[in-house]
Amino acid sequence: MSIWNYIVVCLSLLLLAISLWWEVRRENKARLTGRVIATILLVAGLAAIALPITYTSSRIAGSREGVLLTEGYDPDSARVYLASGIEVKDLKDLHLPALHILGYGLTGDERDAILPDVRVQFHPSPMHTGVMAVDWTRRPLPGQACRVQGSFYNTTGRPVKLLLFGTGSLLDSAELRSQEADFELRTVPVQADRAVYKLTVVAGKDTVEQETIPVEVLPARPQKILILAASPDFENRFLAGWLSEKGHGVVVRTAISRDKYDHAFLNTPAMAVDHLSSSLLAQFDVVIADAAELRAIAPAEHATLWNAIAEKGLGLVIKADTLTRGLDSVRMHGSGKILLTTLHTTYARLLAGERKEYASLWTRILQRAAREKEVTDRWYLSPALPELDHPVNIQLQSAASMPQGLLEEEDAGDAPVSVYFEQHPFLPFYWSGVYWPRTSGWHAVHTPQGTRSWWYVWKAGDWKNIRRRDRLEGTRQWIAARGEKNSRGAFGRSASAIEAHKVLVAKGWFYLLLVLSAGFLWVERRI
Repeated sequence: MSIWNYIVVCLSLLLLAISLWWEVRRENKARLTGRVIATILLVAGLAAIALPITYTSSRIAGSREGVLLTEGYDPDSARVYLASGIEVKDLKDLHLPALHILGYGLTGDERDAILPDVRVQFHPSPMHTGVMAVDWTRRPLPGQACRVQGSFYNTTGRPVKLLLFGTGSLLDSAELRSQEADFELRTVPVQADRAVYKLTVVAGKDTVEQETIPVEVLPARPQKILILAASPDFENRFLAGWLSEKGHGVVVRTAISRDKYDHAFLNTPAMAVDHLSSSLLAQFDVVIADAAELRAIAPAEHATLWNAIAEKGLGLVIKADTLTRGLDSVRMHGSGKILLTTLHTTYARLLAGERKEYASLWTRILQRAAREKEVTDRWYLSPALPELDHPVNIQLQSAASMPQGLLEEEDAGDAPVSVYFEQHPFLPFYWSGVYWPRTSGWHAVHTPQGTRSWWYVWKAGDWKNIRRRDRLEGTRQWIAARGEKNSRGAFGRSASAIEAHKVLVAKGWFYLLLVLSAGFLWVERRI
């Protein structure tokens, strides 16, 4: 302490003693406590103006380094690093030896803009409560269940409920009690075409998160189905009736004795089906057969069936019995699929009124087994959750030469936006382009002669926890690929050590204290 500080302290104590003595000896004892406190604050403020009042803070020692503040950064950490660093606004104009990144990290374009010789240290922020990963059945068939699956991170310390809403009603719900948990919600869409469900997360009476789940129910594609029954039974009878109600063409061949069959033709003209031939099987998408009937057919017919599966993509559903051996539940056989099921009494669900469950079951079975539909154009979009005003990578698989993509918004009425594609250097049928969505909601992409493929664009701020996690993990992987450590102690030890330093308190606070105290004493004497 300097001589000046001693002089100021002594004079202040003397002034305080005189002032307090003056206030105590006054005849009017009203508001004495307030006057004593105001006197002490007045003298303290006056002394603080004359003295250099400081406090100890932390900062980074060494040369000046860049500090980049990204979404979710901690303000206290930012003050520490900015005390000796330079805030970076534009990564393209970065001319510093080192960079501290605070928050949830960088996007892919931001990572590409940083030069390899710049040392980087990442100070990630903790994740908040919310959905960390999600996926769902985006394009179910009629009667097929839509499953919403994902993982959730909970920091509330309370159980949370996930509620799936659609068509004005609650469709499904799940309760999560642990900090990290997986979830699954399920519903069978009742609407046709496109719909947007709502996923709501609540903790007690508080709404934690609300997100949209777009779903497009694909139009039903009538299939030609051949049922080979070993004997008359209720299972095949009810199945054939339900398939015909859904618009499928069904042919039922039921064995009644050796080489004698009963036939039924639903939504399809009559045809000769006593003997299986290549031309006959080419008319069908799926064969549903009892295992006993497959063992009973002639070896030549058996070979013809297996050849149609392997070479033509015919689907086969085998209703297994106790003698069935050597098959998986589903497997590929050439270009076709063979599916094994042990369900023999699914008709009981229809009798019990469980039509949705019955439809979901057989829709899933037929979808997994059916012959693949030939599609001229296949579209692939990334990222999985396109965001408004952010680039969307569009890939097209097409045999056309120089295809043109047309993008349009639902109910917008504007002319489609053209996107021209770049051909893959090694795969001539792959084309790629980039599109920046201008509005949120449903969008369609198609070629001039092709059918529309619908996709959805989310608003800024939707699925924010997933986007934060992607940025955080992407930044960590990028730093690991650069060969740099993510811990504070391993980054530029001579240039990034934390040191204590003294910071002078602004004098304005003491002037304010002086004025308020003196003002109180002045007003008090005139009351």
